[in-house]
Amino acid sequence: MIASVYLKNKGFLHQIPAGVKLSLLVALCLVPLMGVPLWVLVSLFFGLIMVALTAKIPIYWLWKMLRPILVLAAFVFTFHLFYSSWQTGLVFTLRFLIMVLAASMLSATTQSSDLIRALEKAASPFKIVGVKPRILGLMIALVLQLIPSLLRNWHALQDARKARGASPFSILLFLPLIILALKQADELALAMEARGY
Repeated sequence: MIASVYLKNKGFLHQIPAGVKLSLLVALCLVPLMGVPLWVLVSLFFGLIMVALTAKIPIYWLWKMLRPILVLAAFVFTFHLFYSSWQTGLVFTLRFLIMVLAASMLSATTQSSDLIRALEKAASPFKIVGVKPRILGLMIALVLQLIPSLLRNWHALQDARKARGASPFSILLFLPLIILALKQADELALAMEARGY
């Protein structure tokens, strides 16, 4: 099963109902896509970091979640630097980082069971068109936990390489990461089948 990245420290974000946090996540993912000015994106990004810190999410945890993503963000920025402008590159990079940070904060402050229940409730109006809220809720919850889960696996692989005296930053980590992700997907499929999904 894909393990949760839920943090047990009880900050104020932990007390907010899962449905409210899910609505905030949707809003935080939509606002950056609405063509807002660069200063709004910068404010939103640093505002999210301040909210995370006041919610007792450790700075080292935020760094661990964002560090591997920064490589991709740097690639996006560099691409736009050469093919459009640095402002466009910064806008796309910030959009990406805001979405990843918001999803990571949701996973850190919401238990999987609460998240699935909130998603099932949100999907219940779609019953009339034949959608099963239980299945849809589980699928969306798994997608929201995918990035933090992959990041946690990435850090575990880096630590294993460090313990062997090798450089923790290597392209060779992608192969075991993919194998680990496929193994977890297989375990997840078996667990879902056993529970009647």
